[in-house]
Amino acid sequence: MKIFIAIISMLLLACSLNAQIKETSSSSSDTAKEKKQDFANQGEEENYWAVQFFNTEYKNQTFENLEDSSIFISEDTIKYGNKILEIKGINPEFKPIFKKQISYLDVIPYPDTISICCVQELNFLDISPKIKRFSCWLFRMGFANPTVYFIELTNDNANDKTDLENFMVGAKITFFKSGWVVI
Repeated sequence: MKIFIAIISMLLLACSLNAQIKETSSSSSDTAKEKKQDFANQGEEENYWAVQFFNTEYKNQTFENLEDSSIFISEDTIKYGNKILEIKGINPEFKPIFKKQISYLDVIPYPDTISICCVQELNFLDISPKIKRFSCWLFRMGFANPTVYFIELTNDNANDKTDLENFMVGAKITFFKSGWVVI
């Protein structure tokens, strides 16, 4: 009889532990579901990534204006040292971004011919009328996929009525960093 009671006690204990494990597993699974973001489309997800990128990677930077005879700027090409930046096929209103403070090309790690496309203003990341943030895709020769880069322009004289063209005239680049490879 004592053995029978011991076996029943062990079975009840095992069932109780199993129920606790399932409950813990279920609650951690619910927590994981709460943390997962639901996006209506790829654009919403990329906007989320951009917000996260600026929250974790942002550091105000300073780029100098270079007055150097080794800089060549044409309508669609900027040549700085042994780096060539092609800005063909982008909206003309965004071209001034890439003609400002050419020294940001120093943060691109390799001498290369680089093409830029898909420039967009990230209005949802604007934190002040004096700051505008943009993303673009940089293509490097020999690489199949582009890299997303983020750019911040700051114009201390801008206000909420300053249009984009006038904003860029007085702006300086205050952030330029690669994000991720587009797949």
